Amino acid sequence: MVLNYNNISVNSLQFKNIKRLLIASFPSDERRDMADYERIARDNAKFSLLAAMNCNNFAGFISSWDFDRFSYVEHFAIESTLRGQGLGGQLLSHFVATVGKPVILEVEPPESEMARRRIAFYRRHGFKLWSEIDYVQPPYSPSQHALPMRLMTCGFTAAAQVSAAAREMKRVVYGVAADD
Repeated sequence: MVLNYNNISVNSLQFKNIKRLLIASFPSDERRDMADYERIARDNAKFSLLAAMNCNNFAGFISSWDFDRFSYVEHFAIESTLRGQGLGGQLLSHFVATVGKPVILEVEPPESEMARRRIAFYRRHGFKLWSEIDYVQPPYSPSQHALPMRLMTCGFTAAAQVSAAAREMKRVVYGVAADD
C-alpha cells in the first residue's frame, strides 16, 4: 500500500481520528489529557502531527517535537485493523527522512513480549536501543505516574548526545528540570 502524508492542525477533520487512536493505543499514564494535547497542538510551534492516509482513509499518525539538533517522537500509532501490513514502517521511514536530523523516542523496557516486538520493529527501521541509559518518563500531570522507559534513537552516535537530548525533552515536553 502507498500512503499519503499530511501535516494536521486541530481544525483538520483528521484531528479527531488522531485523538481517538491516541486514546485507544496508549494507557493514560503514557499520554496527555486531551484538552492539554489539543492546546499544545494548537499553540506550540515545536509540536506537530503527521497523519498517514491510505486511499483517503486515516491509517495512523506520528506526533513529534522539533528541536534544533533532533526530533522527538512523542506518539506513533497505526490503526489496529491496518497493523502488520508495513504501513507503520512506511510512516516511520517517511518521518525520519523528512526531518533530516537525529530522532529519539521512548519505549517500554523489554520486559514483555509486546515491548520486545516494538523494540525489534524500531531496530528493523534503523533505531538503536540505549540500554545503558537510565531513563524515566516524567508524568504528564500531577495525577499521573512517572514510567521507567528506554530510549531509542536513529542518527545519534554517542550516549552523551542521547542523554543531552533526553534532558532537553524533559525540560520542554514535560516541563521538568532533568537531572544528569
